[in-house]
Amino acid sequence: MKQLLPLVSILLFLTSCNWDKTNNTTPTPENVNYVVLEQDNTRNFKTDDFNLYGIIALVVALASLAVASITLVAQAKTEKHTRTSPLKDQAEKFKELAGQMYQKLVYTLACAIKYYSPNNQKADLSKKAYPTETFLQKVILQPEDIILNVDSKYQKDFIDLRLYLRSYSVEINVLTRHLQNPHFSDESSKLEWGQVLFKPMHLVSRVFDTEMAIFHSKKITKEQLLIRALQTIFKVHLNRFFDAVTSEVDMTARFERFDTLLDSVDSYGYIDRSIENALSSVGRGKQDDLFSWDSLGVNETMEIAVFKRLNVRGVQEALQYLASIRPQLYEYIGSYVKCLQSEGQVHLKQIFKKMALCDALVETQNVAMIDY
Repeated sequence: MKQLLPLVSILLFLTSCNWDKTNNTTPTPENVNYVVLEQDNTRNFKTDDFNLYGIIALVVALASLAVASITLVAQAKTEKHTRTSPLKDQAEKFKELAGQMYQKLVYTLACAIKYYSPNNQKADLSKKAYPTETFLQKVILQPEDIILNVDSKYQKDFIDLRLYLRSYSVEINVLTRHLQNPHFSDESSKLEWGQVLFKPMHLVSRVFDTEMAIFHSKKITKEQLLIRALQTIFKVHLNRFFDAVTSEVDMTARFERFDTLLDSVDSYGYIDRSIENALSSVGRGKQDDLFSWDSLGVNETMEIAVFKRLNVRGVQEALQYLASIRPQLYEYIGSYVKCLQSEGQVHLKQIFKKMALCDALVETQNVAMIDY
């Protein structure tokens, strides 16, 4: 409707020009009677001093102006609503973040597993190939993917988070470029892989501060935010893992021992550090990582969708099902299975690394490699 404004202006201009239009004949003593007679004889509604077309143009112009004004007001309200998303939408974004970042950790770990696999080593221990840039780009997370345009008074709370998200994406891009170099040293590669393995869970804990600053009136604690994040992660994991147990891909041929797999990929313990950082952010000590299965949402009575699909009632029956259809895999991930079978409580650092490895092993079948 903004296009109507020039039209309205033109119509008003034309109206003003024609409003005083009369017969151009100037009366004189010689022709005054003639003129009057002519005016009397030719007077009609359309051509006399009463300018019908001018009146019509004025009415149309005023009507158009009214419509344009109403439309502009409506557009302004819509634009304002679009620019400032409701806080409840931002809260939902924060809730989804833990699951998204866990997925990105799995993608990164899958790439690292393929890169450090013994099958990817030459006789001189140099690498044969590197993960495709396309797959690693899936890990990148832009600030606008998480941070909405909420009320401007909250923008200061997002400054650090925006910078951290950008730095995470930069590190992914730097690693992607360096991996394309066949002479990329093993020491440098492990440091850079470590950084991008550290960031996902660290980012989840960094969001706790932002969320607390914005929703401080909701009376939630960081401990509750961590529990919520872990519940989301475990749901993602259980669905991913048990959906993949029927895969024909042999996940045990790449490494000799499951328990030493993470050491070859994350030799500096960056994933451990990220979990310790998350614990520290909620006031727990580095070793204070004991959680109950109930608090994590993984228990015998929880109706997870995957349990319904497998027609089982909980973790224990799901593991028995896995043992019956994939005995080799079940034996290979024995240490992980043992953690799941523990009753009551579990150490987060121990279980988190093992479940991430299981999901990453399944994901490796989707990682394409490019030869040097």
